[in-house]
Amino acid sequence: MSKWHSLSIIALVVILSAVLWQSPPAILKDLADATTSVQQYPDAFLTHSKTSQYNAQGKLSHTVISKRSNYYEPKDNRPESYTLLTEPKFAFYDDTNANDPTSKDSSTKKLINNNAPNNNSIAWRASSEIAKSINNDEEVLLSGNVLLIQQPHSSNEIPTTINSEELLIKPNLQYAETDKPVIIKDATSVTTSTGLTLSLDTNTVELLSNVRSRYEPR
Repeated sequence: MSKWHSLSIIALVVILSAVLWQSPPAILKDLADATTSVQQYPDAFLTHSKTSQYNAQGKLSHTVISKRSNYYEPKDNRPESYTLLTEPKFAFYDDTNANDPTSKDSSTKKLINNNAPNNNSIAWRASSEIAKSINNDEEVLLSGNVLLIQQPHSSNEIPTTINSEELLIKPNLQYAETDKPVIIKDATSVTTSTGLTLSLDTNTVELLSNVRSRYEPR
């Protein structure tokens, strides 16, 4: 290799090094953004959508309204399909065939509104900032300002509410759970806990740890 070729290569290396030294974050960010946009681009999307799901008996299980729904098909590195929902609002309908289990555990309690609602009426409503639905709502993970409201049976009743930052709901099983801090408010008390499990059809909640309750009528 000639002396001039060697000098040219050295000069090119110096120039590239200077460019990377001056603006490495911008260059690397552009590459990362390009990669991310390809990986996260949805296969389909809907805006201001409303969908309904039915159970095996043909009864309405739940509905969801969302500001935007991004659908992602299964890929080699992602075997399951999923949908990302923006500002979702769920309505879960009652299951009148469910049995009401009993428990002697003090951390398991029956929520207010114990009377079974009329068939095909809304039993619970849920909302959050975002949600991820896996395999056609087999599992739904709600995140950010999660609010779960048990529907009252009359306008005179005060609804029971559950607040958390994250909640996993399995609509087909009428089941919800979280390991995050929760706040439960009913007509007469406020209860806090770290984690809970909830049966949406029997209105039975199990508080997992650090349970505190105080009398606070609304």
